[in-house]
Amino acid sequence: MSRTISERLYANLLRSAGEDAPGLEEKVKFVQSARRDPAESRKLDEFLINEMTRLLAALEEAQQCVTKSRERQAELAQEIEKTHGVPLHEAFFVEMVETSGRQLAMVAHRGGRHLVEIGDELESLALAAGDAVFL
Repeated sequence: MSRTISERLYANLLRSAGEDAPGLEEKVKFVQSARRDPAESRKLDEFLINEMTRLLAALEEAQQCVTKSRERQAELAQEIEKTHGVPLHEAFFVEMVETSGRQLAMVAHRGGRHLVEIGDELESLALAAGDAVFL
């Protein structure tokens, strides 16, 4: 769709911004002069309505992009949390050992044996020698 001279003039003048652009007062005077001619007034109205429609569509698209970006950031934050959380190291349960009145689990890990506390949620009786555990 080709633009008329009026549409190009409206677009260039009314969309302009910055130091070299006409100020608000000059733009208002231009619009007021266009309103004096019924044909130009209609062209101006059509331009303004089209411009609002274009800007609203662009705003909606930008809002959708922001929403998608936020969703993706949340997904990435979850991935970062998973990959940067406390690392788990596989070991193998050997036996329960009582020392200083505490129950500790002896595990085999990287060629050595280590005594570790067991979590409250884990019952020592549920473990059998050779069961994989994570430190």
